[in-house]
This record gives sequence, structure tokens and C-alpha cells, in this order.
Amino acid sequence: MAAYTDQQKEVLPRILAAKESWKDRLSKIPGVTGVGICLRQAAGQTTDQFAILIACVGSARASVTEALPDDVDGHPIEVLETGEDGFGGDPTLPEADADATRVDPIIGGVQIQAASSTTVGTLGVVAKTSSEEVMLTNSHVVDETVGMKIDQPESKLIGSNICGKVNNAVKANVSYGGSQYYVDAATAKREGYFTRKFKACEITGGVTVAGSAGAVLGEAVSKTGITTGVTQGTVYAVNFDATSSNRLNIVLIKSTTSGGRFSDAGDSGSVILNSSNQVVALLYGSAVGSVSGPVTTGCAVGAVESAMGITFT
Repeated sequence: MAAYTDQQKEVLPRILAAKESWKDRLSKIPGVTGVGICLRQAAGQTTDQFAILIACVGSARASVTEALPDDVDGHPIEVLETGEDGFGGDPTLPEADADATRVDPIIGGVQIQAASSTTVGTLGVVAKTSSEEVMLTNSHVVDETVGMKIDQPESKLIGSNICGKVNNAVKANVSYGGSQYYVDAATAKREGYFTRKFKACEITGGVTVAGSAGAVLGEAVSKTGITTGVTQGTVYAVNFDATSSNRLNIVLIKSTTSGGRFSDAGDSGSVILNSSNQVVALLYGSAVGSVSGPVTTGCAVGAVESAMGITFT
């Protein structure tokens, strides 16, 4: 598990306070789509120095850069280019893959489908509440509907693939740790005449989830999703406020997978793990950068655990 240095721990509260103090002013610059915390880049290399991250649409980069201050309360500034919609709507989910594998018992990293839908997403992992095991995914994967039946891998005309029923769905900024955090998450309990078994904290490919931890800037992460499979990346930004869509304190991931993206449509609902297989975020979308490359967006794990009443141990 990665950790901040003593010097970074000393600076972190100050730069977070600076980000909050300046966020409204920076967000009013035309073309700015978000403000957060990242690591400073120098000569093409990532340093250990914290920086204020300003996201903007690519076509507005020149004017945004000109309007930015030289620094934010002494902290350097980094700029991320995004597509025109910035950090806008949810990704379009793909149609069901008829060749997707049915798994028994139910584990993470597999295709699931809401009974009302023809599209599919990823079951992140089976988590635990104080009394039972529940499937964890995104709210937008299950049509944001409590009571929705969930099939794995897809709905059937004859017979049943039903494995769960949504008992909790949140897609909003929620209170956590004294701040507002964006959560797009849903849990589902066991459901079906012949109830399928759940296996908590297991992900396809033999991965065992070992709890949770806050995302650390620069640390290596991975995920297992139904579209792009197993991919690797790094934590690019934390406490990022996507001001264009009012999604607060999210986590941004950049891909380190050779020639590929960290995620794509259909990977929604995957859990993002650090090198110790601890969950650091719940993947929910992406923002396509015109120069800086695509970034994946995730909900901070602590806020997800709090909103859903779950743990990963």
C-alpha cells in the first residue's frame, strides 16, 4: 500500500484548504470543468510535489491558462484538458453480451443486467453489511431503482439468471467526513426461487479484496471490468470537484496499460484496487482528454462504504 511522505502529510491539509478557498473563483473562468489535487509534472516526469489541478475543455486551454494565477496560495498549478462535455453525463452502457459467463457463486468483475434494461455493467464485488452479503455496482447500472431485479450475466426469456434485488441506490453528493462526496453506487441482496450463492470479496481471476484504503496520489491501481478486462493505472487526482456537473471529491485515474484505456463503457461498477488489493474507489465513468488522454472517474471508497453501509472484509 502506498503512503504519503511526512512532508506530503504536512502539506496536504494546506493545499486542500487552498483548493476549497479558490475553487469558486477558478470555476468561474470560462472553460474550466473541475478543480482538484494532483502531483506536479516536471520535464515529463511526475514529482512528489502536490499541485492544484485545473481541468478545462481542450478548445479553451489557451484562454484558461492566460486567466489562471501564477499559483494558488503558493501551490503550483497543473492543467488537464477534457472533451467538450468535461465530466458530464454517465457513460452509455453496452448491449448485453450473450456469450458472457454465468458464475456460481456470484463474485466480482462479471457482467450483470438490470431486469428493465437491455444494457449491462460490471458487478464490482460482493461486499458485506452487518448482517449479510450484497452485490456492489453503480446506481446508473441498475437504473437507479430500488427493488430492481438483477440478472447475471443477462436476462433470459426462459428460465432465470436472477441473482439479486436492489436494496439501496444512491446517485448524489452525500455527506462524509464533514464534506460532500459524489456517490454513484447500488447494492443488491440475494433474490430468486433457487437462490444463487454469493462469495464475498472475490473477483474473477483469483483476486481477493483485502479491505479498503483512501486513494494516494501516484499509487498504482488496477480494476477488472467486463469491457476492458484487467487494466492498470495510477491515481492522478483526489478531492477533485467536477464543477461542470457538480460531482464533488471524486478520484481520477490515468491508464498505464500499454496502448489502452483504463476503462470503457460497460466497466461501470468495477472496484479500483491498490497494490494491496484494497478498494480505493468505485469506477463510474470517464472524461476524454483532447491532449492529456482519457481519465477514469471514481467515487471515493470511504463515501461509498458510508452511503451503502458496507465493508470489504
